[in-house]
Amino acid sequence: GTDPKVADEYISIGAHLDHINPGGSQIRNGADDNASGSAGVIEIAEAVAMQAFRRPVLFCLWTAEESGLLGSRHFLSAPPVPADRITVNINLDSIGRSDAAAGKTRTHYVVGSGQVTPELKALIASVNARAIKWPLDFESQEGSMKGSDHFNFHVLGIPTAFFFSGRPEQLHAPTDDPETLDYQKVQCISQLAYEVTAELGNREKSIRPPKAPSKGAGNARPVQAPAEVRR
Repeated sequence: GTDPKVADEYISIGAHLDHINPGGSQIRNGADDNASGSAGVIEIAEAVAMQAFRRPVLFCLWTAEESGLLGSRHFLSAPPVPADRITVNINLDSIGRSDAAAGKTRTHYVVGSGQVTPELKALIASVNARAIKWPLDFESQEGSMKGSDHFNFHVLGIPTAFFFSGRPEQLHAPTDDPETLDYQKVQCISQLAYEVTAELGNREKSIRPPKAPSKGAGNARPVQAPAEVRR
């Protein structure tokens, strides 16, 4: 970050690198889930490196998400910075397809952004209306809150936003290949995540609500993640 006054207010943006095991002899490449989100994080990191924000940004690529959110759980159990100084988590987990419910609109789902503070949901909607104008659905997939790495941040009271393709027919199937990705959508959702991160990084006030101090303050530890990732 560029501003010493907010040098200890970290933004986390992440994605998981892993995919599920082959189904018999069929390889499952996981182009949308989650090569798309991983590529988005890398592109955003490159852009931020060229022009830093006031607040520092942690770029994270986790493994073992499909095994129960294990990579992000480990990250938060031994974080490189105090977990109580992470102000927000943006999670890109599948950003290159649209499911049947989205229809021809190619609407993308944003999960959990209003659960810790409604301010994050409002910020994402405002940035999207100004900069990207991609159709977003903040409500339909709220039942997927436990389904990806952002959940480990959420249980610590950290505001999160989970950008998610929903349940297209290619999800966890051998047909999730790069030839059938919606690359315009990957680009636009990545651009939206960058613009949201820029707004969070440069705004005057942290997005994370203040918390009353507790005894024995220190790095918080996430609760046990679900044994099985549910989407």
